[in-house]
Amino acid sequence: MKINLFITILFFSFCANAKTYQIKKGKHSASGLHTSSFSGDTLKFSAKFDQTAVYPQDYTDGGWNKLYGFSDCSSQHHKNSIRIGWRWYNNELQIAGYGYENANRFSRHIESVPLNESVLYQIKALEDEYEVTIGQNSYYFKRGCSDKKSIKYKLFPYFGGSKTAYQDISIDLDEIDPSKTLVEITRAYPNPSSGPLNIEIKNNEYFDQLFKLEIIDTSGRLVKQIPQDGEYFEVYARDTKKLELNLYENNELATQGMYLIRVITNEKKVSKSIQKIIFL
Repeated sequence: MKINLFITILFFSFCANAKTYQIKKGKHSASGLHTSSFSGDTLKFSAKFDQTAVYPQDYTDGGWNKLYGFSDCSSQHHKNSIRIGWRWYNNELQIAGYGYENANRFSRHIESVPLNESVLYQIKALEDEYEVTIGQNSYYFKRGCSDKKSIKYKLFPYFGGSKTAYQDISIDLDEIDPSKTLVEITRAYPNPSSGPLNIEIKNNEYFDQLFKLEIIDTSGRLVKQIPQDGEYFEVYARDTKKLELNLYENNELATQGMYLIRVITNEKKVSKSIQKIIFL
């Protein structure tokens, strides 16, 4: 049975926390009220700095500003916490692990990142240490407790210690659900289709990914996986893979109606983009 397809792309954002934080000249904190509890152990986000992050090196004497993180161990953040720190120093944007371990402050420069480019960060509370990941590089810092159920709250962008912002500063920050993958469907064509289907898969992660395509109906029932029998497609880090498929081969989809195609990785993480297919 031959059927026609009509295809549209739907982007269901599982991380609807994208926001631009603005720290005004002469202020420490971003404009507005920013408070949020945090119940997990992993904080994953992307951040982008622009030219407003550039200020004279001697203005803060090398002190660290704070990007994002969380308190820990059911205590105030000046006792136990972990954050990403940043500063403009030696003509580059430097990134640090910054926090407190039982009221002892620590900071360590770990990498430098470019301006005007989104960079992926992850902070994870392990049993007795924090894992701070930038791109695909991980660094470790001592944690003041091992409690997996400790009460936490998020720590938002903050400039300086004693110094306030040298000028208005803008930081784009997008929190990402750590259970979701950044491998997504970006294009499907031809549209409409009478059989063959080309799909472009983009990997925004900083490491290679193995994935399948799942076809599900509107009730959430899994209809088909591509490929089958434990096989996976592979897409390289920060790259795009093009697939040429024919959904009518073998167990073809003969029932008219609407179906969804999504990406799921070998780690069982689901993409934040879903492809809607209408069978005519």
